[in-house]
Amino acid sequence: MRKETENWSETCILCEEEKQKGIHIMQSFLCKECERHLVQLDPEHPKYKTYIVKLRKLKASTLYS
Repeated sequence: MRKETENWSETCILCEEEKQKGIHIMQSFLCKECERHLVQLDPEHPKYKTYIVKLRKLKASTLYS
């Protein structure tokens, strides 16, 4: 899906910054930088637990058809 203007941005669920490039997971947005960092992050890293807590917000989003 393309946006009509180049000036749009969305808030990343991890870094909570406004970004233009990233992916949508369910109804949430994950910026490209956080996506890249997340897939390379070791489970023993201090930020890992923080990211897991923030990603749990995805489970709270329920899609109804």
